[in-house]
Amino acid sequence: MADLAKFPDRPRSLSPAYKLHRFAPDGALQDTVSVPAHSEAEAKRRARELTQGLRAELWWGGQLLEHFAAADHPVATSIRLLGDAASTPDADV
Repeated sequence: MADLAKFPDRPRSLSPAYKLHRFAPDGALQDTVSVPAHSEAEAKRRARELTQGLRAELWWGGQLLEHFAAADHPVATSIRLLGDAASTPDADV
């Protein structure tokens, strides 16, 4: 009988599976927001806009997709120092 009933078509909504966790400067979780997107690339673009200058992580289910940090955040500073290591005099040793 169910095959006789016609259900109205609903437009597909964007997937709410992407989550952005934003962290306060002291490292505590500030909030979590859904990032509606059709693709991972779109989710990363939208998440970057939503970080509000805070350290943040973009997740899809149990998978970490991207880590966002302000340029002056200790994690970002450490990454920048590692990338600059090749230009230091000790790198030739």
